[in-house]
Amino acid sequence: MSRNRRRFLAASGTALAGSLAGCVGFILGNDALEVSASKATVSQSARDDTGYEENTVEKVEIERTFEAGGQERTVVASNWQAEYDRAVEVGGLDSFRGAKFVAFSTPQVEIANKTFNPVGDRDHRDLVTLVQDSYEGLESVTGVGEYSTNILGNQETVGQYEGEATFAGTGQTVDLSLHVTNPIEHGEDFVVCIGAYPDYSPLTDGEAENVETLFGGVEH
Repeated sequence: MSRNRRRFLAASGTALAGSLAGCVGFILGNDALEVSASKATVSQSARDDTGYEENTVEKVEIERTFEAGGQERTVVASNWQAEYDRAVEVGGLDSFRGAKFVAFSTPQVEIANKTFNPVGDRDHRDLVTLVQDSYEGLESVTGVGEYSTNILGNQETVGQYEGEATFAGTGQTVDLSLHVTNPIEHGEDFVVCIGAYPDYSPLTDGEAENVETLFGGVEH
């Protein structure tokens, strides 16, 4: 799946409501409203502590059309997705970069007093699929619990899940552990973070602690 097809566009909140008065072309339906998120990344110190390396930090532009005031309005949102990974060894497989961490930021938008936030009003149960782009397949996802941890200066809820994933190029299906945050309102954006890794104890013992360290190292 290309990154331009990612399902995650947040459009909510009040950050841009006041500025719409000057967007005549948008109000008339002639022009698209363009909004941008700030990057959400992981600090170098957190990466050094966990052995994760930066894979990509890229802008993901998504266009959505909504109905407001009886007319269609188009919003072009520039989101940011930062991906990190590290090599793990699983069973008889060679070492591969199967431990993943994603930080995704998307702008809040309100149009004509109507909220559009397909990320902002969802909880972590709806956001598990964000990591599907990192694997060839992700199936049989089941919730196994929740915990709280510090992210961007606040205690946030993280959902824990188990599933099965098929890794590209190997055809090997492995058990996968997933840690998914609720959408976090920070500044004028929403931030979503996900950690995923093969669940093969004792080979991946300590990976949950690594993910929690990465949560604590998120910067925005």
